[in-house]
Parts: sequence; C-alpha cells; structure tokens
Amino acid sequence: MSFLKIPTNETKNKDNVKTESGIRGWLFIPAVSMLTIPLFLLSLILMNIKMINDPSMAAVIGQYPGLKAALVSQTLLVTLQLFFVLYVSFLFFKRKQSLPKMMIGFLTMHMLIMLANVSWISFIFKEINMPENIGVVSAILLTGSGIPYFIKSRRVKETFINH
Repeated sequence: MSFLKIPTNETKNKDNVKTESGIRGWLFIPAVSMLTIPLFLLSLILMNIKMINDPSMAAVIGQYPGLKAALVSQTLLVTLQLFFVLYVSFLFFKRKQSLPKMMIGFLTMHMLIMLANVSWISFIFKEINMPENIGVVSAILLTGSGIPYFIKSRRVKETFINH
C-alpha cells in the first residue's frame, strides 16, 4: 500500500478504453508558447513604439519611404495578435472545447503576419535578410505541423473538453 498516490491523466471512457488527457506530451510545446509569446509580442510592440517616436529615427524614416507606415501597421497587427494569443492562452489553460479552432486561427494569423512583415521589408528596403527568412520558414512549419496536430490528435480531443 502506497501512501503517495501520484495523479495521472489516464482514465477510462464509457467503453472502458484507456484515454489520455492533460497538457502533457506534445501539448507541452504549445503550453510553453502560450506563456512566452505574449511577452515577445509585448516587447515587439514597445520596441516599435519607441522606434516610431525616437527623434533619431527621423533620418532613417526619411530615407526609406513607407517605413513609418509599416511600423505603425505592424504595431497594430501585433497588438491584435497579442490580444488574440491572450484569449487563446485562456482557452488553452482552461481546457476549453473551442481551443483547437482558436489555435488554428492563431497559427494562421501568425503565418500571415510573418508573410506581411517580409513583404513590407522587401518593399521598403529592397532586400530580405536571414532573420526574416527564418521567421517565415518557422511560421510555415509551425502552421503546417500545428494545424494537423490540433485537428487529428487524440490527446487534444480528450484534453480540451470543457464548455
């Protein structure tokens, strides 16, 4: 007899089939992301606001027409993305049933924003450097693997069940 009972997330459904639920396995990666992405987005918003209002940026903004508009647009889009990821994080940690659809929406939104950023950079600066390429490739890979996972995963179906 054990005095220490370790809770598990393995249960049996009505057909006596073992099920797996809980934020474990591959769901650990989105869980960490739901905690770190808002911090990254907030820092990006603050950095953009600082650049837009920095008097020393006037020369750079004058040299590259459209840079200020791109920074303002990016700041607005990232602010929208921040509020959306906070909502998705709430759904995630409350294990809400609507999470898979919202996560698919978030992944799609993230990829589209990354593509818009690369488009703005290539239009304004007439070049794209390695960090932008890596960002787009990672967003495409994340979306390409995340969407099927949130659609097909048994753990996702058994974890996000709260109304």
